[in-house]
Amino acid sequence: MLLIKVGKKEHIELLQQGSIHLNPLSRFRNDGTAYRGDVLEGTYRVDTSRGIFINGVDISKFGTGLEVTQSYQHSDDILIFCAAVLDGTTTIKKVKDGEQFRELNPVFLEELKKFGTHAVMFRSEHLAASLFNYLKSRNCNYGHCRVEYIDKWDFEAVGAYIRRKEAQLGDEAIYFLKDIAYKSQNEWRFLIECFDDISNIVKNQDGSLDVMTAPFPTSDIIELG
Repeated sequence: MLLIKVGKKEHIELLQQGSIHLNPLSRFRNDGTAYRGDVLEGTYRVDTSRGIFINGVDISKFGTGLEVTQSYQHSDDILIFCAAVLDGTTTIKKVKDGEQFRELNPVFLEELKKFGTHAVMFRSEHLAASLFNYLKSRNCNYGHCRVEYIDKWDFEAVGAYIRRKEAQLGDEAIYFLKDIAYKSQNEWRFLIECFDDISNIVKNQDGSLDVMTAPFPTSDIIELG
């Protein structure tokens, strides 16, 4: 799968050299920007129309408009590397001098510019292999997948997604689901769940992680015009 990663030039240069930076999920939940900040990151809404039961008691009658979300313990510490997928929805065919080529869809390009000024392209398989190699001697849960976009108020659709993906991703399925409002980002993710007492992974002070691997095949760095 062909991916594109956008960011500051100095960060994209590090990635091109094989330095993979993963951020804790809490950064995305707490980010104040509309294009990246998502308070529902890694969670889903619970259908309260049939009541909210705690120890067999329906507490919904004590308040109206109560919203409940489901998440998992320590989910703020989940580490995520994300990039955008280049496919038929994010690129368009062009012909010049009889030669066919593809360029970024203008709508998608504008979305990318929100994340930085420079970009590099690479294949998901190469990045995943580099991280697999790093993780094989450490006790972590991990996985990679394209993000799916669903209206998180559509409880039936969210439930169907969870049932379908749990066989492949287990409890981590929720981290590959985002609200349809973010669909234009066309995201792919690699996720790591560390167990701090036994994983032998040293995080940065802000909870992020830098994994230095051998450089994997990438394109030249491009500046987003």
